[in-house]
Amino acid sequence: MMKVVLLVSSFLCVAPLSEAGGHRLTCPQTIDAAEGDDVIIRCGLDPPVDLSAYTLDVARERDDHGYYDNDVHSYRNGKDQPDDQMDGYRGRTTLNHEDLIRGNVTLKISSVTLSDSGKYIVFLKNLAAPFVINITVVSKDQANRTKRNDSSTSGPPVEEETESDHRGEICKKTNNFTMRYLRPPTTEEDGDPHSAAEHGVRGLVVRDDTQSSPQP
Repeated sequence: MMKVVLLVSSFLCVAPLSEAGGHRLTCPQTIDAAEGDDVIIRCGLDPPVDLSAYTLDVARERDDHGYYDNDVHSYRNGKDQPDDQMDGYRGRTTLNHEDLIRGNVTLKISSVTLSDSGKYIVFLKNLAAPFVINITVVSKDQANRTKRNDSSTSGPPVEEETESDHRGEICKKTNNFTMRYLRPPTTEEDGDPHSAAEHGVRGLVVRDDTQSSPQP
């Protein structure tokens, strides 16, 4: 069994340019997931090269000092190396070998648990190109509560009322804003206009009703 120990600065986010052709590895800095979901780590190499013959390690941080020696997935000599994996990740990781040919790293971690939260490093040894990713896993209940809160604060604008006045204007109030359509006067003073377009709109004035300034 080959054990790879990496020491990485805690503020490392983007991989430095390697000495082999100036390649840079770019990955998401954070990934959020709900318990039981699959997490997919996607990274790209710029400029892309065929990575199928390269050495790739994805590891977890052992402590808060930047030591990454807990192997999540290892790939070398053109093959996955399951014997190097932590017991908790065996049978749960899948590396897309076809993406390696295109210069991309795509690793799926199946059925994540709360204990999978933490910092991970993606490291291409041949290019000295590391990238640190922070994965956060929350419970299903917390994820559902977040979705409900997001849905309750979003939605289409609510139209409160539409009216016309003696100055030949149509007012439409939407949430905290009043939209005033300006139109030329018509021969029907008491008509009930159904749309500003029917009466030749000359302009549009929008007022923020949350402001305390008086109406001009």
